[in-house]
Amino acid sequence: MHLASWLATLILILGTCIFSFAAEPELFVTNDEIRVQAKKTVEPLWQTGVGPGLPDEMRLLTDDRLLVGLRKYDRDFTNMDLTLLDTRTGQVVWRYERKKHRGKYSFLANDRGYLLYKITQKQKGKVGILALKQSSGKEVWFLPLKGHLVDLKVEASRGVLVATTQHKKGKITIRSINIESGQSLWERSWKSDQKNLWMLAPLIHNQTLFSPYQGLECLSLADGRPLWQRKDLKIAQVSPTMKVAGDRLILIDSTNSLQVLNPASGATLIKHGLDETVHFSAIISLGQFYILGQKSTGESSLVALSSDLEKILWQRAGLAVPLSNMLLQGDLIYYASGMMLFSFNIRTGESGPFSVVSLIGSKGPAGLRLRGDKIIYLGEYVISDVSLPDLKLGSYNGITPITNELSTKGLDKVIKRAKRKLSASQKQKVDTFSSRIADNQIALYRSQVRAANPGKYSNSDSISPPDFMLYQKMTASTWEASEAILKAYKESGLEHQLNEVTFLREIVVAQLAQATGKDYAYRPHSAGSFNGIKLVHLLTGKSVVQAFSPSYLEYGFWNLVDFDKGVVYHHGLGLNPDKYEKSEKFKTFTLKKERLFNSSIIAYPLDL
Repeated sequence: MHLASWLATLILILGTCIFSFAAEPELFVTNDEIRVQAKKTVEPLWQTGVGPGLPDEMRLLTDDRLLVGLRKYDRDFTNMDLTLLDTRTGQVVWRYERKKHRGKYSFLANDRGYLLYKITQKQKGKVGILALKQSSGKEVWFLPLKGHLVDLKVEASRGVLVATTQHKKGKITIRSINIESGQSLWERSWKSDQKNLWMLAPLIHNQTLFSPYQGLECLSLADGRPLWQRKDLKIAQVSPTMKVAGDRLILIDSTNSLQVLNPASGATLIKHGLDETVHFSAIISLGQFYILGQKSTGESSLVALSSDLEKILWQRAGLAVPLSNMLLQGDLIYYASGMMLFSFNIRTGESGPFSVVSLIGSKGPAGLRLRGDKIIYLGEYVISDVSLPDLKLGSYNGITPITNELSTKGLDKVIKRAKRKLSASQKQKVDTFSSRIADNQIALYRSQVRAANPGKYSNSDSISPPDFMLYQKMTASTWEASEAILKAYKESGLEHQLNEVTFLREIVVAQLAQATGKDYAYRPHSAGSFNGIKLVHLLTGKSVVQAFSPSYLEYGFWNLVDFDKGVVYHHGLGLNPDKYEKSEKFKTFTLKKERLFNSSIIAYPLDL
């Protein structure tokens, strides 16, 4: 058997037994059922096809523009175009192909008519900054950054980006970059014997930048000129980000002491020693200051200080870990953790009323809002409210994810399981699999050489030139083939699954961050065989479910609401079967074609 034939046969067998994926499901509702649902739904304002992809971003820009970025529904979730749409008509204003600069695109800012992106290449660890002209989608400049990116901030008031990178062990560089030109305005570097400097980030406040890399140093944001330096003051890698409040600079140093400095001179004004067993993670300001920490047991500790920071009011340990922001109402401070809303007295630290706000346990992000005499709980799949001051549960709206796993809790479980399986397969199965293939085929080649030269070699004879040259070449080809198959095995279903769930978790969190307006909040919601949203009025707790697409893959998951205009921009198939299009796609490794629906961005009026 020739090498090519053997490889084709092997790939066919493996493609069937190991690498094949289940065929993507067709729509499980009929066109008649879809048309019935369409009659119950308001007519769309417009529909624009964007292909068989999933959005990695949807955001509203100025001048009635909607920016959409999509990735292909393939193993690596390859980038598709960035597309700018006119929100009035749905017409495409421009497309930008994300092929020239490959990697993960992370939106930074829309400033001075420029769209700024950070681009990260996962495999090579390289980072660059891209600037596009919003009006045309043309690339204005691209700046590759050397070293490990520590921090990247946009200071829009000055029209600059401030990038912090770690080049070598112990060396950190901060540079200021002009947003319009991409040119460096100034650059400063520090060397330190401290490890893991990448865990620390500088702080920008007004016209100054505070650098924590060689002691504490204050720089002019305009030109990088040093204004003052405190070499005696070291910031630990586990310290929370510094905070400026009025005329006070607040930080926790490497000795776990709270330091309050004069930001203009660097002089220490106040110093408090803190519990050395607590690693503090945040400095939270609520009229008075709270330093939040977490012990190794997973419980939280809280330290409350007076408004002038002169006095520690109280310290508490053993608290449930907050998953939400904190609210101050009267003398009580509130926060949510999992299923519960907790409170305690701001002056004494004593526990106050508590209440169940969700019947579904979650470790995902949550938010609290004050609306009149209510606290609104905004969870991932529950939106509820409690009355003040008794915390009596009022309205309760549960959200149905469009798939069972499409939540941070479900995705975290899948990510953990996929990583464990991938690690085990690489360590235990793959080497054996590769070696067995190669050894068996090498033995076959040896037999073929002997068979082609009858009487020349016995079973115990080694193979000599010129036959050895052919044997050696075939052996090398076999190892290359087995290594290719090995790579395919490692990167097939397990890595695809890991890529998929990691990507989906990112967009779950991204949507939660933009799914609340002044009086309304919404979530992606499954209404039987159809996907849409559940929209909740925060003041009354009343809700409405709007269906926009038949359930298929994760199409219909991403929705962006413009509360001012009363429009939802929906990524899905829509409710008009006559407009559905399908696209051919090749399955990885199996060379098997499958049918995928092309998706659309569709504008629907909100049912307010």
